[in-house]
Amino acid sequence: MHPLTDTHCHLNLDLFASELPEILEKALAAGVSRILIPGINLANSRSALQLAEQYPFLYAAVGVHPNDANTWNASTLTELQDLAQHPKAIAIGEIGLDYYRQYSLPEQQKMILRQQLELSQKLNKPIILHSRNAVAEILMHLDEWLPGVSIQGVFHSYEGDLETAQQILQKGFFLGVTGPITFQNARERQQVFSQLPVSCLLLETDSPYLTPHPWRGKRNQPAYIPIIAQKLADLHNQSLDQIAMTTSHNAHQLFQWGEEI
Repeated sequence: MHPLTDTHCHLNLDLFASELPEILEKALAAGVSRILIPGINLANSRSALQLAEQYPFLYAAVGVHPNDANTWNASTLTELQDLAQHPKAIAIGEIGLDYYRQYSLPEQQKMILRQQLELSQKLNKPIILHSRNAVAEILMHLDEWLPGVSIQGVFHSYEGDLETAQQILQKGFFLGVTGPITFQNARERQQVFSQLPVSCLLLETDSPYLTPHPWRGKRNQPAYIPIIAQKLADLHNQSLDQIAMTTSHNAHQLFQWGEEI
């Protein structure tokens, strides 16, 4: 089978530390040959890069998540720019807006989003966007940002409707597909993804979160990417190999990492 790609996996969190070699071995055995670790704050971005340095098939994104917006200070942008120039830092992320949890004030979230969008433009790197209860506002920010960029990004773990998805695709973005697409009660999400072209989709576990059925409620891991890929294959009446080939090509097209698999 064609190799699979996990484009969003938080392998650098502490709960993976003691078992990381085993988790990576399981991922490779499941056919996952490339994994992207997004940062959620400066320290977490550094640890993502440290892991990427240790394993050739791991890559990192660097950024400050909206739920960590309160960690932003006068030196954060400069430090983030330094990290982003590491050869294995292939994107700016995970960035965006989160009006669901609201761990930080909306104005603070918007301020750091704008600065990180400008950084991605300056360095010509794609973005990994987190959006909860905020997609309309994110789209407004992107409309201001897009005229100056040649490379876009991905809406991580897309959970919106078909009309909004089509608006996002028209702007040149990819959409991330995660474990909830496999849930038995996820009819609306399945219906949306069945009507979207696979050429615009990326596979993500978001490990350790969003574990697919039948492991829902357990800790997620990149070895579960084939479960998500198989559900997408079923929805599009394609083979698992076709889905693996297309989504891995999409990931390479966006992130330009190493040689295409």
